[in-house]
Amino acid sequence: MKYDIFISYKSESVNVVMALAHLLESNGIRCWYAPRNLDNSGAGKDYDDEIVSAIRDSHAVVVVLTDDALRSKWVKREISQAEKQDKFVIPYVISELSTDNGLRMRLENKHWIDAYPNPEQKFSLLLKNVKLILDDRKITVDKTEIRNPELKPSQQQDDFDFEEGIALLEMGENKDAFCAFLRSAENGNTKAQEHLFRLMHQNNKDITFVDEDTWEHIEELSDEGIGYADLLMYYKYYGMGIQADIAMKYLKRAMDKQVSPYAFLQMGICYNWGSGVNTNHILGVHYYQKALKHGCNEAYGYLGQAYRLGWDKIEKDIKKAEEYLLKGIEVGDSRSYKQLSSLYSDKEPEKALQIAQRMIDDGIKGGYCEMGDYYYYVVPEKERDINTAIKWYREALNHNEAGACGMLASIYWNNGDHQAAYQMAKRGKRENDSSSLFMLGYFYEYDENYAEAWKNYQLQMDKFGIGAENLGNLYLNYHYLPANVSIDELKKKLEVSVRNLSVEAIKCLLKIMVYELNKKKNGLDYKILKNIPKAHEYIKLGAEQGDDELKILYARLMSEEEAYYNPYQSVEVMEKTAQSGNVEAIDYLLTCYQDRKDEEKLKEWSTFAVYNNVYVKTKDYLNNIDHVELVLKHAQVNKLNDMTDYISSFLNHDREEECWSSFALANYAFNLQKKGQMTINDEYITYFRKVLIDNYIDGLGYLRRLKDHYDILFPEYNPETITKGDFSNEQNFKLFYAAHTNLQGDEYVTDFNLSDIYQPMNDDISLSKVIALKNGKIVNTGDLDKAITNFIYSYNNICNENKSVCKQQIDDFDFSILVPYASPVRVQTYNMQIMKCLLSVIHLFKDKKQMIIINLCDWNKLLDIAEGIEDESLQLLLIEFVECQLEISDFFVSISRVQLASLDGKKQVIADELNRYINELDKNGIEHQLPHYTVENLPDIMIDIDDDSDDDVNDE
Repeated sequence: MKYDIFISYKSESVNVVMALAHLLESNGIRCWYAPRNLDNSGAGKDYDDEIVSAIRDSHAVVVVLTDDALRSKWVKREISQAEKQDKFVIPYVISELSTDNGLRMRLENKHWIDAYPNPEQKFSLLLKNVKLILDDRKITVDKTEIRNPELKPSQQQDDFDFEEGIALLEMGENKDAFCAFLRSAENGNTKAQEHLFRLMHQNNKDITFVDEDTWEHIEELSDEGIGYADLLMYYKYYGMGIQADIAMKYLKRAMDKQVSPYAFLQMGICYNWGSGVNTNHILGVHYYQKALKHGCNEAYGYLGQAYRLGWDKIEKDIKKAEEYLLKGIEVGDSRSYKQLSSLYSDKEPEKALQIAQRMIDDGIKGGYCEMGDYYYYVVPEKERDINTAIKWYREALNHNEAGACGMLASIYWNNGDHQAAYQMAKRGKRENDSSSLFMLGYFYEYDENYAEAWKNYQLQMDKFGIGAENLGNLYLNYHYLPANVSIDELKKKLEVSVRNLSVEAIKCLLKIMVYELNKKKNGLDYKILKNIPKAHEYIKLGAEQGDDELKILYARLMSEEEAYYNPYQSVEVMEKTAQSGNVEAIDYLLTCYQDRKDEEKLKEWSTFAVYNNVYVKTKDYLNNIDHVELVLKHAQVNKLNDMTDYISSFLNHDREEECWSSFALANYAFNLQKKGQMTINDEYITYFRKVLIDNYIDGLGYLRRLKDHYDILFPEYNPETITKGDFSNEQNFKLFYAAHTNLQGDEYVTDFNLSDIYQPMNDDISLSKVIALKNGKIVNTGDLDKAITNFIYSYNNICNENKSVCKQQIDDFDFSILVPYASPVRVQTYNMQIMKCLLSVIHLFKDKKQMIIINLCDWNKLLDIAEGIEDESLQLLLIEFVECQLEISDFFVSISRVQLASLDGKKQVIADELNRYINELDKNGIEHQLPHYTVENLPDIMIDIDDDSDDDVNDE
């Protein structure tokens, strides 16, 4: 007959049917089921006739029973036709049945196979029954149609150990299957040996299904020179993770004896992941190709992965990767399916979906998880379909795919159902799922049960050789370390993952090195790492794996450290990193090429930033390098729209970092809006207003930068009320003050860190003498005290003589408030009071009033105006106003250098300022107990400030 089995079912059970058909056909049993075989029948044929013919041409019928199937008209007709033709019918029940009808009554007198709730677990029983039926009817299965013809017929007939191994393997009994294959291998069955290797390879590093007695026996065989035992011993030590050198010894012995192509495959894995040998991706690919040449189909997936990712000297080649993976799929390599799905996920998601469906069609259980991953990860976030993802993950569980446990646990946790998440992760742990061990560790870590978190992360490490970085993070983030584990032991665990090229493990090791030296959470502190030779090795390794953060550290090593010195390659690394849009790398390049005055490169990377919407940052406040301004100045765009699109996207970007880097951008944008060349989002204007008023309340110099755009930012601003002496609206006055002063260095006005920086001077015996001496040069304020005091005196005299003046509050001034440092906030407050005082008497200047207001920012012009004023008291007040502006401006320039050095971590600048103060004490003969300061002995507050004093890019 044409078919052996006709499968009758309702469409909701199609996944079970496809998996069932795959198993039967893999054993040479020909199946017919719709719609697959109907679609292959040719157009124009009647479905009814085709189904009747298929039942007639089949030896038996399997009906996949559910309530839907019992109610289905098609299933009823198919079973009626089968009974009419006297076909053997096997009911295969995959769900609870509540339907009582005629079809169920007719089927109840037959032998049922109850496969609920896990249909796949009874597949082998169904296969056995089908074979018995076919044998009873003296049906000979055509062996040429078997899809997995690994054994010769004679071997299948004579080697019962091998047959048992196959049967046990189908039922998922890996331990017993391994023992059966081992017995068969000892009798010389080379196919059994390959099954042993495949079992070990497919279970990766989880070798727990092999007991110690079996391992002892295998070791004895290895000692006797049995080649396949050498390869098995390699898998043992490879699985233990921490004994890579011993594993490599056995692997080389197996290779010398040409044991199996799996030996070549494993050697490729070792070279690519640096396990027992130095990492060498070229040799890794070489051995993958050698394994493939000798018939190891699993090599397709590894080769595809190598060219998909691109490693070191192996250039990324997506076309070649796709070719290898498609070939891998054709031979049923499960890794190829997953790698191809990953390849398509980013740019061709529909193809990724097709691959997942093909996995299911081909009977690869991992396809159900791939389906879940598609709906949860691959589709755009706004289209994410969590319910569909959950459905597929549950289907994966129905097919005993334990990997779904971890994913479901994650989804339950994110949805707030922590109890269900714990239960699902614990189920996955029982079923030996790596992701479930990680999730369980994460859950315990979140709930601050660090001991249990450590146990689960450690179990993942022991079983699968991955996850040491999670242990490292427990120590780094919470200072948790079990009593029986030392720092050195933790570092050894991390080194295992480092050998497997885990970038996160590399970062953990580097952070631990930093922490051991300064006991502070400084992360990947370059200043510390550059002085640790071992750290250089890890930085280089991480950079080779493509991590941007480590590539930047490596580039800095090449620009500074003698052993790696290659500043041109350093810039080359930065440029490769910048190609992905890495902001830090692009900022580095902009600074570098600005220092080198390389206009062409500045144009290149400024243009790149515009066309790739890179939101660069202002990196160097002290030296006034604004990268946004550089980009706007040097970018070469084809059309105005290109620039306006960039500005719009930049302005609408989520600005969590300091906002002053976008002032140049705002000016550029407002000018374009006034020309009608772009429209700025009202939301941005509201946001920027808030930043200016709320965040820079003391740094009014930032408002000054945008004074030409008050009409856009502050349409309610009314300067006339201020010139009339109405200061009731504080915001209105601040806008006027910012627009009508010409100070330098007052963008950042705060007392941040100053009291701590100058604390030694405050505690020193010299303090009282400095106050008594009233020498402004010592404290770097010049004649600021005299200028403010003189202005206050003149103002009070004018108010006493003119009752029409609405006198403004101005605080008394004493020199002691300048020692050992002057408060920028307080000085700014005095200057605002000085401005109010001048404006409160502006009407007394009569015909000079308007000229003074117009020229408040032009101090030379004000002095010219003063010369023409006849009233000496008013003339003196205007001159003293100008002197206040000059002294205050000089003060802000000086103090802002200290403030910005503190922000930028320029410790040497701080040390220079403190030493300047000490030198002035010495010059004036003032006794003190202060040391000479260097970057090493700065006040305690400076220990927490990063030192970037050596960050200048080398030109040579």
